[in-house]
Amino acid sequence: MHLNLLSLALAVAVGLRWLSQSLGMGRGSWQRRWSLSLGCFALPPLLLLSTTLAIVIMGLRGQMWGMPVGDWSYGVSLGFLGLALGRLGLEFRSLKQTQHLMQTYAPLPPLLTDGVPLVGRLLPHDQLFAGQVGWWRSQLLLSQGVLDQFSGEPLGAIVAHEQAHGHYRDCFWFFWLNWLGQLTPGLPQTEPLWQELLLLREHRADAWAAQRTNALVLAETLVSFVQHCRQTSIQDSPVGLMALSDRRAFHRLEERVEALVQLQSQVSLVSSGSWGVGLAWGLVAIALPLITIPFHSS
Repeated sequence: MHLNLLSLALAVAVGLRWLSQSLGMGRGSWQRRWSLSLGCFALPPLLLLSTTLAIVIMGLRGQMWGMPVGDWSYGVSLGFLGLALGRLGLEFRSLKQTQHLMQTYAPLPPLLTDGVPLVGRLLPHDQLFAGQVGWWRSQLLLSQGVLDQFSGEPLGAIVAHEQAHGHYRDCFWFFWLNWLGQLTPGLPQTEPLWQELLLLREHRADAWAAQRTNALVLAETLVSFVQHCRQTSIQDSPVGLMALSDRRAFHRLEERVEALVQLQSQVSLVSSGSWGVGLAWGLVAIALPLITIPFHSS
């Protein structure tokens, strides 16, 4: 019976992923795109985690709804949970290493953006780099190249964009989303959904920053920043870091710039409220398999 339960969870997980394609991922309002991508990306691994946890809790012996349980489903579930915990441990270790490295950098010089002093760390190299480092309370990290290349309004636009990632706790939320994605790389649509979430994350940061700085200056700075980074060897961001110079954020640049230039009001709808909806559906996905535990008898 446990094997049937595991098979059903896998079928639902695959169905949810294909649902994102049939419903038109990447089309519609920003709110719709955010909710659809977040739900179809996160719910399948959450469902598999809660199902395997329920099977492990029920154990090797007994019956469920009058049908015997088997060893094979228990072994698969235990292995999946072990893999998940091991992967999570590696992610936390990488996060700690990144945070420790961050503390070795000197504080930013006493520069001002819109009259507000910069607070963060200085990365001592000439390549352009701007990012948020950390987990729940992330810190700003700017390279010397950014301070040499930009000043005034453009520098303020870069800082505002990174402050948006801190405001929305993107380091924290995408730490968990990245972990969930790594648990189920074989499920369909994993990479397209992940790229869509990264794009929407940047749209949200752009929209937040545009409310605090000149949107046209932000768009021009974004193009200049990305064009320069494409000519350098900046690597993908490590765990716990949201970087403007991350190559994964370069895709669909035209869409981001167009949204800023047109000042589309619907961009602001990609808000933290979407996380509340996603969290509620996540709790439902976790609870459904767990409520089957009382139906198991030894």
